[in-house]
Amino acid sequence: MITFTTPSWSALSYLQQSGEQMLQMMNCNTQTYMADSAQTIKKSTGIIPAEDVATAIALLQQRSRLADEVQQQQDDMQHELAELPAELQEEPLPSASTRAFPLLELLQAAHNAQEPVIWQHST
Repeated sequence: MITFTTPSWSALSYLQQSGEQMLQMMNCNTQTYMADSAQTIKKSTGIIPAEDVATAIALLQQRSRLADEVQQQQDDMQHELAELPAELQEEPLPSASTRAFPLLELLQAAHNAQEPVIWQHST
């Protein structure tokens, strides 16, 4: 899980894959480093400084819309290729913009209060 916090909003948690996608969309550093020769550990905590929250909002909005467009094109192509009966079709996943919406609210609250946003990996 990845949890986002800011003093003026409730904590917001995402499953690992979705949280990492949100961080990547905002250009947050989640680089890995070598703990020893046998394992790699992801950076477990990060911060979006108050002065960078507006940029994070813009990036997340722009990139989630772009991800939605790409996903829609892929879905359309797949649908054309395989006309499956409704009972065999997979449930569509929530769009990137749908998943980003709660985080955008948290970021906006942080921006309005001029506060940083902290993210943390947890188990």
